[in-house]
Amino acid sequence: MISSVSSVAAMSELTSFEDVNDDLDISLHNLYISLREVKSKDRVLARTEELHEVFFTLVQDPSSKEATNKLIQIANETFFNVKE
Repeated sequence: MISSVSSVAAMSELTSFEDVNDDLDISLHNLYISLREVKSKDRVLARTEELHEVFFTLVQDPSSKEATNKLIQIANETFFNVKE
């Protein structure tokens, strides 16, 4: 999962979807960081059902700002806004 998210984050900058959804690459990169780090990995994986729904939405519509915002929210709640 980590390598897939990393690959998609890197490729998203090159797509036309990035033109209409500027946070797509950032949200995927932040999710990658959250999955990679020991302090947040389990928290992220505990939200697998939510992530499944988000990625299902992104497969249907890669420009979905709602899905992108949800990825940002998950990364914030599991890594960026968490005190150790």
